[in-house]
Amino acid sequence: MTDSRHPSDWIPDGYDVHVVYTDAERAAAHELYQRFIAYLDAEDIPYVRPILFEDPVGPWPTSMWQILLRNEDSVAIERDLGRCVAWMMINRGALSVMIHPNTTRDEEFGGGHADHSQYMLWMGSPQRLKLKIFS
Repeated sequence: MTDSRHPSDWIPDGYDVHVVYTDAERAAAHELYQRFIAYLDAEDIPYVRPILFEDPVGPWPTSMWQILLRNEDSVAIERDLGRCVAWMMINRGALSVMIHPNTTRDEEFGGGHADHSQYMLWMGSPQRLKLKIFS
């Protein structure tokens, strides 16, 4: 039996929130981006790297935006992650959202490939990512 991993030990770099969208969904995605940033600011939830990608980048097959929820405090990040997931559940509309941890990589666990393929949470329609980029 594998020992359990504690999030505060294995997720030092917070969580990425990604919203993927097509050209037809662009206006809705940009509006959600602004509303989500306003929510984070109003709730004093720490974040960095708010970026809009209008073209596919990395493993993403479509346009997307991302925001990193920072891990400044292991108790606060778990609370803030829950608040952000709940906010996205009721505000994302028809857009697809993927949230994943940024884990520490060791020989058997973690890293970019696992974060995007095993440890992620999808709301809406999951997208087939180009995971070979992590090889």
